[in-house]
Amino acid sequence: MSSAIVSNNGLGGFHFLWKPEMLEAYVSRIKEHRSGETKAEILITTSAPGWQPKLHQSLFNLSGPQARVTLAKQLTSTFPKPPVKWDWLGILTEIANVTLERFREGEPVQELWTHEDVPKLEFLLEPLIVKGVPNIIFGEKGVTKSTMSLICYICLTLPWYDNPLELIVPDKSTQTLILDYELPGYIAQRNIKRLQLGLGLPNFPIYHRRCKVPLAQEVEQVAKHIARLKAKAVIIDSLARATGGELNKTEPANAFFEALDRLEVTSLILAQTSKDIESKRKTIYGNALFTYYSRNIWELCKTEPTDEHTVDVALFQRESNLTKHYPNMSFRFSFGTDSTSIERQPVNIAEFITKVTMKGAILDELRGGSLSVKELSDRIGHKENPTRVVLTRLKKQGLVINLESGLWGRVFREKAVN
Repeated sequence: MSSAIVSNNGLGGFHFLWKPEMLEAYVSRIKEHRSGETKAEILITTSAPGWQPKLHQSLFNLSGPQARVTLAKQLTSTFPKPPVKWDWLGILTEIANVTLERFREGEPVQELWTHEDVPKLEFLLEPLIVKGVPNIIFGEKGVTKSTMSLICYICLTLPWYDNPLELIVPDKSTQTLILDYELPGYIAQRNIKRLQLGLGLPNFPIYHRRCKVPLAQEVEQVAKHIARLKAKAVIIDSLARATGGELNKTEPANAFFEALDRLEVTSLILAQTSKDIESKRKTIYGNALFTYYSRNIWELCKTEPTDEHTVDVALFQRESNLTKHYPNMSFRFSFGTDSTSIERQPVNIAEFITKVTMKGAILDELRGGSLSVKELSDRIGHKENPTRVVLTRLKKQGLVINLESGLWGRVFREKAVN
């Protein structure tokens, strides 16, 4: 019996190849249980002429010697006349020993030096999606989270350089997969079609997968779709269904992010808001780990609609430990009979005042031009002294400037041109 050629499958599993024996084995879904046993799913196939490729698939106890003996007897009985000698006990023992050894080794240690060039932090869609990390947009039901995510999809796919949201898009199209845990594909298709008509956009493909079980339970299947599409980003709608279980407990949250890590793509995740109706500052519904493990979090809010055809919404950056804090953004959705359009607008609507931090409110007001302390105080609804305190802090951060006229202005920096 030859020794197998073993390789990683990129998802925490392993591939075994015995060329002379014309056998292959795929080990996936490896999990160490509280009992101390380590189990995995194994698939054994053959390339022998005249044979059906699939020989066996089952859950296999890697750490149990008796399980190997039992399965070896079963396979010997099932295939009494193989094309070449198949030493099933030897095959299963090699699978178990190599898998356990590599699984327990974990990730290798990297040696990194300060003198080396450090890769710059990149956005896929500035400022909403930081490349390579989990990004979240959360909000109450009905605040157009799904529609906002579809606009992000369009920006990444085309890419949509002159988008009305003024988002900075990538230089080339970014293949993106929508993992939809809530609705079938034709709903996303319908909503994107409305945006296409309302905004005068060209035709483009929609890569959508209807998901019905938590991500951690089918991460391998999802990863295969990502690999086939060569997708660099996923949009997950929504966090609660993609996680499953009791959202206030740590185990489902950890399982979700472990599965997300294995996909090795950038993610935009839509989440629900906390149930606390009294709090002015909402958080993501569920365990605090959803906030801790996400690196760029935005809250989406809307006003009470004044008519049935328009909705005013605003995005507020709540957490970001990798980038600077970005100013708030507000948009107006207009809904026609067969189309949807969106335009950017100032964050100056009364219903948003409680959502805006004092710093954010000042920066947003100065976006339209220089103002005096009194004018600022009146506009943001605060007294002059606390307004001066915040202005002083912003000046030290290089975000505002005190002009000779006594007015305050906002500092805008030009982006470097490559």
